Amino acid sequence: MRILIVNQIFYPDEAAVSQYLVDLAEDISNAGHCVEVLAGRNDYEQPEKLYPRRELYKNIIIRRISSTSFAKKNISGRIVNMTVFNFNLFLNLLFLNRKCHQCIICSTVPPMIALAASLAAWLHRIPFVYWIMDLQPDEAIAAGILRNGSPTASLISWFSKLPLTVASLVIVLDRFMESRIAAQEVPAQKIIVTLPWAVNANTESSPQSENPFRKKHGFADRFVIMYSGNHSICHPLDTLLGACKALRDDARFLFVFIGNGVRTRDVVEFKGRHSLDNIIQLPHQPRALLHFSLTAADLHIIVMGNPFVGIVHPCKIYSIMDLGLPFVAIGPTPSHLTDIVEASGVGFTVCHNDIGGCVNAIQNAAKQTVAQKKEWNEKARNYSKVHFERRAVSPALVRRIEELVEKSGH
Repeated sequence: MRILIVNQIFYPDEAAVSQYLVDLAEDISNAGHCVEVLAGRNDYEQPEKLYPRRELYKNIIIRRISSTSFAKKNISGRIVNMTVFNFNLFLNLLFLNRKCHQCIICSTVPPMIALAASLAAWLHRIPFVYWIMDLQPDEAIAAGILRNGSPTASLISWFSKLPLTVASLVIVLDRFMESRIAAQEVPAQKIIVTLPWAVNANTESSPQSENPFRKKHGFADRFVIMYSGNHSICHPLDTLLGACKALRDDARFLFVFIGNGVRTRDVVEFKGRHSLDNIIQLPHQPRALLHFSLTAADLHIIVMGNPFVGIVHPCKIYSIMDLGLPFVAIGPTPSHLTDIVEASGVGFTVCHNDIGGCVNAIQNAAKQTVAQKKEWNEKARNYSKVHFERRAVSPALVRRIEELVEKSGH
């Protein structure tokens, strides 16, 4: 089987979408198939940083396409980057050698990338697999960037439906996303729900006193509440920040924010405005060190914005549960987060703007006995082992792709 994977970000970029596509590419290659990747040359967080045009990574051939390199914070620049990349991508796909590829797999970075990939698959008459990590223009509308029903939103919606029509297989991340896709008249037999897997490089437990990340940043014996992930519009941090302020005089608690994104400035401004010394901000951590950064926390916070259920997906929960760590989920009910809490029997849930509820959840977590922490750890790990392990989830996805290619006769 000869597979082409298309996405703007790929190894060595460590954005979440990249990590999952790299894992899938490795597993397809390990199953004895040929894998080629078409990606962008520019780093996702630092567009001015360039990767080589060609690279071989674990028997995976990576070809990279040039684009413009305007900063992510500049919305106009991001649109130009996306447009130039998608145009160059389509030119590369247009002259694709059909004999060299039997299937195209595409994700959703940047927006509209699937349009170019699906058109190429249609032109070359090969199967197209669409792995949806987020929905556009739904996300932009929910974030208030686009107005629902506007000409721009309607045009993007129309273009977004074309890949769904061409796709032989549509992969979604939860039942809420499945409902949104099904509502666009996509046949049920084309849609599969595949939960993302945990991406920890290491899952071994060790005493916090020996954790190098905790030592490096001087957490000492404080109870560390951590938000680790993308600081985006989809993840409003107001409730958590309110809890930081409410607990400012309790020296036991330290709030650690790890990651990048437009909402990092919200944390900076809130911390400065209220003179809070119980907040520490750190940059995104590489995958190789994720185990140490996550296990340095006593409690994790996972956030899902109310309008974004079924539009974006809280992938960080998989790594947190894989390590058996306590967490508070801030977001609406029902959602994929509350589904996991109810099914697994672990986790605190809090609604947005319920600062008192968030404070109570943090205080209750801090009161857990050693026996309660051990029980939580075991329940979370056991649930993760069944539902969120890469060796269970990814091979099943590889088999589904193999069946698709075999059925197509290519």
